[in-house]
Amino acid sequence: MSTADLPPLDGVRVLDLCQVGAGPYCASLLGDFGADVIKVEPLGGEATRRTDSGWAPDHSTVFAGVNRSKRAIGVDMKSEQGRAILASLVAWADVLAVSMRPAVVARLGLSYEQLRETRPELVYLSITAFGEEGPRSDEPGMDLTAQALSGLMDLTGEQDGPPVKVGAAVTDYATSYLGAFAVLTALRARDRDGIGQKISLNLLNTAVGLMPQHVSSYFATGTAPVRFGSGHAGVVPYQVFMTSDKPLIVACLNDKFWPPLCAAIDRADLADDPRYHRNPERVRRRDEVVGIVSAVLATQPAAYWIDRFRSADVPYAPVLDVGEAFADPQLVHNGMTLSLEHPTWGSYTVVNNPVELSRTPAAPHGHSPDVGEHTDEVLVGLGYTPEQIRILRNESAIG
Repeated sequence: MSTADLPPLDGVRVLDLCQVGAGPYCASLLGDFGADVIKVEPLGGEATRRTDSGWAPDHSTVFAGVNRSKRAIGVDMKSEQGRAILASLVAWADVLAVSMRPAVVARLGLSYEQLRETRPELVYLSITAFGEEGPRSDEPGMDLTAQALSGLMDLTGEQDGPPVKVGAAVTDYATSYLGAFAVLTALRARDRDGIGQKISLNLLNTAVGLMPQHVSSYFATGTAPVRFGSGHAGVVPYQVFMTSDKPLIVACLNDKFWPPLCAAIDRADLADDPRYHRNPERVRRRDEVVGIVSAVLATQPAAYWIDRFRSADVPYAPVLDVGEAFADPQLVHNGMTLSLEHPTWGSYTVVNNPVELSRTPAAPHGHSPDVGEHTDEVLVGLGYTPEQIRILRNESAIG
């Protein structure tokens, strides 16, 4: 087989010591592109396995959704034998990913400072909630707390209502993609310089990083941004409108869309009206503009307006639930579902890898692994004999 036939991350070894969402999904994304990923769990498996019972025992829909393209080993990380196995796995790995509080990582002997002397070429990815140092570094945290502390939650919801969590665990999974990006960047630097490095990510910084325009606006004006529901602080009309039967978004992102929108709703007179001609004027008269558009759209069903907006090249979209979204022809065409097969529980569907490469595409594989499903296979690869593995299992050092 020529190198042209190999996946792009063939030969890259990733040790996944992460739990919940951000780290495990990051490791799966790397595995999709050919990295050999080994997930290490405590003997009972990580707690996320039992978040819900939507699919199978010890395979919550949360766990199944973010764990694929990897092997799994169960280890008692507190035992002497378990720590010896971890040391062998660290020696095997090109990349080590951890998502535990700093004190826990240090107790396990797995901090970057503890490893870099013997493994200077190691790429070390640390994912925490708030950062490894600072006043909150030892506190428990997750997507919800990051959204609240960053200001992201305060931006979300109706103007006269309470702050609302973004529907998806956006800081978790944005961190997953940042993690994959950072790992590849560090591997490229290692290829060039021969030295690894530490990558530090946290959910709080990710949340802030998702708000560049809001942050720059705040520091320019000194005024904290406010909630606008589905709308936009600086663009009008740009929000959900209710038709006579269903919600529909209209996104007049810039002034070139305003005249065709006016024509599509049979209000061509508004296009040249100096009160609404430019976006800054429309923002100043937000209530007027939204009221005019709302009144018109409420007179006809969504299908009627979709036909008109499509013909006029006006940005629009129906507001779909998840089931409707995956039946939408565009998403079907994009192939964003992935069917995997578990040897015991059968087939199940997860979201596909959204990154498309023309020559070396992603190839998600395997299934959500059972606790310790590949323990023997991994240990044999590390040089353990069947007798040594039997003894470790009898001593409850492995699962």
